[in-house]
Amino acid sequence: MKRILFVSNWDWVTYNFRYDLAKALKELGHQVIIVCPSGKYIDQFKEDDFEWIEWKLDRRSLNIFKEIKSFRSLFKILRDENPDIVHHDTIKPNLYGSLSIRLLNKFSKKLQNVTCVNSFMGIGYVFSEKTVAKLLRMIVIPLFRYAFNNESVTVTFSNKSDRERFIEYKIVEPKQTEVLISEFVDIEKFPKGKLLNGNKKDNSFKVILAARLLWDKGVQEFVDAAKRLKKQSDDEFEFLLAGEPDEGAPNFVPIPQLKEWDESGIVNWLGYREDIPELLAESDVAVLPTFYNEGMPRFLVEAATVGLPIITTDIEACRLVVKDGENGYLINKKDSKQLAEKLLFLQENKDIQRSMAARSREKAVKEFDKSKNIKNWLKLYNL
Repeated sequence: MKRILFVSNWDWVTYNFRYDLAKALKELGHQVIIVCPSGKYIDQFKEDDFEWIEWKLDRRSLNIFKEIKSFRSLFKILRDENPDIVHHDTIKPNLYGSLSIRLLNKFSKKLQNVTCVNSFMGIGYVFSEKTVAKLLRMIVIPLFRYAFNNESVTVTFSNKSDRERFIEYKIVEPKQTEVLISEFVDIEKFPKGKLLNGNKKDNSFKVILAARLLWDKGVQEFVDAAKRLKKQSDDEFEFLLAGEPDEGAPNFVPIPQLKEWDESGIVNWLGYREDIPELLAESDVAVLPTFYNEGMPRFLVEAATVGLPIITTDIEACRLVVKDGENGYLINKKDSKQLAEKLLFLQENKDIQRSMAARSREKAVKEFDKSKNIKNWLKLYNL
């Protein structure tokens, strides 16, 4: 039996991206401990009989004193728990956890045989081209180089571009990296959409975007495309926007703006929803005009699983799910006009809708099912 810690900056991350893996490890007889700040999923962790250790962390903070305190807290957790395997997710856990292990190895001879996995499901704000992000990289990259310079550390990415960027920055050596899917789903829990079932009964055309509501996810482009199409055909197009602002991240969409769009009838803002599979099954197309540093957008994986045509941005993270012209369309960044044109074309071509829906489902079953992908993670853990 191995003692395994999952460490993240947010309970939402663990619940959405590691929970199936944690359950699989628990079923195999391993002791699984979840380490993260308090949040709305903690009761679920406890209900499912997982041990939870609170890590006090403000994931948005840049205050050096708060960050030192958070680092010391995680250092003590790792020292006291003495795990066999530690799996960190997102930038702060990856840095603070790996640095803790390096220091514990060097000065106390603890965790000498630990397996440390650091996962980047997208490289996020710090590796964006924003001014503050560029300044942060001047501090973060040297720290990463030191913390990851350890034989026990493996760094995983959701796509090859992120991996190559870290190698280019000399943060990691190629031999200590892997590209693995973290955004897998349980295919059996997703209903087949109406385009696959032949259940479409009216002329409405439902367009859905579900995400953390950040400007970089293409929310403005989604709204601008809605404005264009509603001028042409107000009765047929319905734009559904599901999610809530992630106020722990820069560039979130303010609630007053969301309410304004909703009240004007441009989009139907649904807020946070737990029934995304059902919403997708009743939709006609999924849209994500993102220009965020994505790993592999889980929303696109879920849309493909239900069986939807998808329109998204022509970046590698999205190309992992969408093949242009086969199960959807790839568009340019920040191009609401092109988005509107593709939506109108799809709406007018029912046979193409059905064909793309079928290709999406086939791709999801082949590549994104949890059973196959959990095996890949267990292999990485040497289990």
